[in-house]
Amino acid sequence: MGVALSSHRVTSIVEIVGPAGSGKSTLAAALANRPAVRTVSSISRAEPRARQLLAALRAMPAVMHLVGPRTTRRQIAWIGRLVALDALVRRTRDDVLVLDQGPLYTLSRVLAARPDLADDRWLTGRIERWAERLDAVVVLDAPDDDLVARIRSRGKDHVVKAVPDDIALASVRAQRAELDAVVAAASVVGLRVVCLRTDHASADQLAVELMTTVLADIAATADHAMKPS
Repeated sequence: MGVALSSHRVTSIVEIVGPAGSGKSTLAAALANRPAVRTVSSISRAEPRARQLLAALRAMPAVMHLVGPRTTRRQIAWIGRLVALDALVRRTRDDVLVLDQGPLYTLSRVLAARPDLADDRWLTGRIERWAERLDAVVVLDAPDDDLVARIRSRGKDHVVKAVPDDIALASVRAQRAELDAVVAAASVVGLRVVCLRTDHASADQLAVELMTTVLADIAATADHAMKPS
């Protein structure tokens, strides 16, 4: 788990996932204020464009089969994000790296848009690879009504804002199911899954809980693994 930086240091990598409105970006922002924690919510801001392009070119032979007449620009962007995230973690020098809209989230979006790729070897291989690289995935959730209300109250554009309540509720339920499928597949490989409710605690309270339990456990495990036998 994690990424080895040298014989004396390992980066702990945690991804935050959850349906829209569950508080992913809010929790990531709360964690960003903690010492030795770096959060990445936008790969385009975290990685220089030139590095993203180079990573995409190197990966092109492996992903070209995913692009066809039915592939949208957004789907291409998701595939590009997967490639860029792979490059990002290889170069990280942080103690703790927290990914918002990271690899498992992105894989869930690709597979939801392209169910015909459910058995694609490259995509299923990404799930297994990230299950081994991540130290944990934090799954956020809240009641459906709360999720819809949060989405409609924030400034970001979202399809839920322009549809009736029944369709909006169906939308957040569908996204939850899409994420659950990818997280379940990763957990089979051994990824630790931590489920938190954002209707029961504030983002700062959840950040404290993660720092004192999950991330502390990860750090202790990494320290033990690094000690000579």
